[in-house]
Amino acid sequence: MKALQVGLFSWFLAFPWITLLSQATNYILHELLHLPSHEQLAVRYVKLALAFPLTTLEALSVVILLAPLIEEFLFRGLLQNFLLQHLSRGKAIVLSSIAFTLLHIAPEQAWDNVTLALSLFPLGCLLGFLYEKYQTLFAPLVLHALFNGISALQLFYLTR
Repeated sequence: MKALQVGLFSWFLAFPWITLLSQATNYILHELLHLPSHEQLAVRYVKLALAFPLTTLEALSVVILLAPLIEEFLFRGLLQNFLLQHLSRGKAIVLSSIAFTLLHIAPEQAWDNVTLALSLFPLGCLLGFLYEKYQTLFAPLVLHALFNGISALQLFYLTR
């Protein structure tokens, strides 16, 4: 129960700052520097699914449940634990967060990878910190699922 509360509370702390950082980076890249904009692949996937109710449910299930579950198991459960055997806690969190960020980078996203990286790296660090502090994947999993879920809901309501 404590891990659930921590995950929820962490979302309220992290989401506004990460969103603000993302918006500021987007403004710099696209409004000031006039670089072309490219959607994140997951965003494109969810948008394509919106035309079909069953596919939308499937896409949201993947984005909100399956992806956080797999990513938290891989990056915190396996990688961060492995790195802890060889490195300090801080270095293990940073390196697993870099790997988490790099997983989401795609050449098709061009300069928008900068925005993505500047958003996902601090999120990854917070996820890693929660995992270390509470010694359970549940707190980072709740935060990750909420982060993806609220982002998907924003996308759903902004594209209608």
